[in-house]
Amino acid sequence: MFFMGYKLVMGIAVLRIIYGVFLHVTFACATNDEEVVIAKKNRENAQYAQRMHEIFQQFDSSGDGYLTKDEFLQIVVDPRVKTLLSALELEINDAELVFDLTDDGDGKVGAEEMVYSFSRLKGAARSVDVLALTTLTKEAIKKIDTVLTLEGAIEADMVGHKHKAQSSILSVEAKQSSKKKDRGFKNALGRKDK
Repeated sequence: MFFMGYKLVMGIAVLRIIYGVFLHVTFACATNDEEVVIAKKNRENAQYAQRMHEIFQQFDSSGDGYLTKDEFLQIVVDPRVKTLLSALELEINDAELVFDLTDDGDGKVGAEEMVYSFSRLKGAARSVDVLALTTLTKEAIKKIDTVLTLEGAIEADMVGHKHKAQSSILSVEAKQSSKKKDRGFKNALGRKDK
């Protein structure tokens, strides 16, 4: 009787181990399946976009479809919004910086801008830092291009003025030389006539 009980317990234990290994392998295969991972990520992105649209519509007080910087700054200090954004893995510590990073330069943020930018800012602080550096770099490149363009125009203008000045100097020198020659010629004629 003891031997039969021992066999029964050991048999159940072995079956449980086999069952556990089978489930482990099955779940590992399911998580590695590319299509499942892609579909899950797409579902998460769609849910995130929907939540961001809902937040946007809830706080668009003017109803124009855009949030101005003032509206945005008022919204992000609301504890409910901070909690909601935190649940969506978005921590806003510097609201002005986040608005500037989200804005495309027109001084207002639309729903699509917000969804796109917030999805890029989502996660660890390094994402915000990288996006800030990218934006600042683009702005710096534009300013450098503007300065170089202006420098080229100024240089071309200066070269043009230099050539005009040199031409004017040469013209004046030529006139003076011509007058001296005329005087010398007249003097020479005057001496011969005498």
